[in-house]
Amino acid sequence: MSRVSRLLAGVAGLALGTLIAAAPASASPYKVIYKFGALGSNDGWEPFAAPVADSAGHLYVTTFKGGPSAGGSVARLTKTGNTWKEDMVFNFPGGAGVEGPVLIGPAGELYGTTRTGGTFASGTVWKLVPNGATWTLTTLHEFNPINSDGYYPSAGVVFGKDGLLYGTTTGFDANNQSRPVRQPAAAASPNMGTVYSISPLGDTTAYSILHVFGGGNDGKMPFYGSLLVNQKGVLTGTTQLGGFYSSGIVFRLTPPKAGKTVWKETVLHHFGAPGAFDAVAPLHNVKEAEGGVLFGCAGGGSNGNGAIFALTAPETADAKWGEKILYNFGDQANDPQVSPDCEMTLGPHGVFYGAATGGGADAKGAFFRLTPPAGGQTAWTEQVMHSFGQSAGDGLQPLSGPARVGTSYFGTTSAGGNGTGAVYEMDP
Repeated sequence: MSRVSRLLAGVAGLALGTLIAAAPASASPYKVIYKFGALGSNDGWEPFAAPVADSAGHLYVTTFKGGPSAGGSVARLTKTGNTWKEDMVFNFPGGAGVEGPVLIGPAGELYGTTRTGGTFASGTVWKLVPNGATWTLTTLHEFNPINSDGYYPSAGVVFGKDGLLYGTTTGFDANNQSRPVRQPAAAASPNMGTVYSISPLGDTTAYSILHVFGGGNDGKMPFYGSLLVNQKGVLTGTTQLGGFYSSGIVFRLTPPKAGKTVWKETVLHHFGAPGAFDAVAPLHNVKEAEGGVLFGCAGGGSNGNGAIFALTAPETADAKWGEKILYNFGDQANDPQVSPDCEMTLGPHGVFYGAATGGGADAKGAFFRLTPPAGGQTAWTEQVMHSFGQSAGDGLQPLSGPARVGTSYFGTTSAGGNGTGAVYEMDP
């Protein structure tokens, strides 16, 4: 058995006997728990990211549009009995647009980004602090591309080991080098993306660009999904484009050693190897499973409808990470289709749950489950648990995967409901 197979078998074998005994005989219950208001209402429209739950069970949802100024919003959903009620946390001014999820801080404050908006219409990093029945907004950073800054952040932010916030932008302007950049200026090129850090306390002097994507063999344009951060402060993410085959990469950034300032980038995988039917152009970041295995889904695959992949670390420092395609969408009828989004999360017993924008019985997207092989088998089993758009008022076209909250999975759809998107719950 190869190293890749051994590691994946370890992930797949987690309490597999329990998994088989507990597997349901039919599709798991699905329900829409909230429909955003119709176009023209003051409610948010078009949620892109998955909900985020706090310790009290509230769900925080961001929207790209909507609100009184149509600039997007942050809303909180609270369950009372069998009903979910929405409270509007904050409405952003026109042109802002929130694509990433919120990050909940230790005191209940919220952090996030706007795709555009701000003084330079190039995006912001913000903080919302509860103040009785209202929330107070602090803008931590306004991206300014004419000042050698990144711009257009689509992802949310995460806390690093050092307590700073870390995130990515999809674009960069290298025409002006007045801001200190922790990467040689020669590697910079317009519209290729950055990784940055910023203080959550509003100290603007603590803002730094850690890496500027250079295209070519480097990646370019990191999009959705917050960065992964490990206990050593190392950051892991993906880019949609760039790399050896211009189909994206998985990258890792290692913090500088004492007395140094430059973060070291390592490319773990180049997507799109010719003739390999590889996954290509991931829009969402990878997730991490048992044993350090990285997994995700992207376009490409043997049917051209997308693929689910896993990456395992090499046994020696100079070796490459191993990739295995776990499933190719399109191998079954009514399969999901990555057009263009697909994102997954890890459930109990090594089972993956995810959602894709296209495919399904009605070509409006699908929620799926991927189960590890059992009993000496090698093939993973994929099951479509829900095809979006099967009934009036259902959600359509999810742009992100689900969030696991206890034994349930909560997600959003960018359309459907009242025409502006919905929040759903799946209970496997």
